[in-house]
Amino acid sequence: MSIHFNKHTAEKIENIIERVIKEELPKMKDELTEQYRKDKENRAKPNENLNFVQERAGENKTFFKLVQAEKIEIVNTFKR
Repeated sequence: MSIHFNKHTAEKIENIIERVIKEELPKMKDELTEQYRKDKENRAKPNENLNFVQERAGENKTFFKLVQAEKIEIVNTFKR
């Protein structure tokens, strides 16, 4: 009786493995690949429209209370 149980269990395990490998894994791969592609596009979109100089100037104004930040020339920013 234990031989029948082991054989039956082995058959169930084989069926599960076959179903997972042949059916579910390819679907998961496609879904994850699509999700990765969408996430990558979404991460790239915000960076396209950023103006880092203006963004930093706004932050500096807020954090350091630099009211005259707009009057500073870009040339002065790059002086050493």
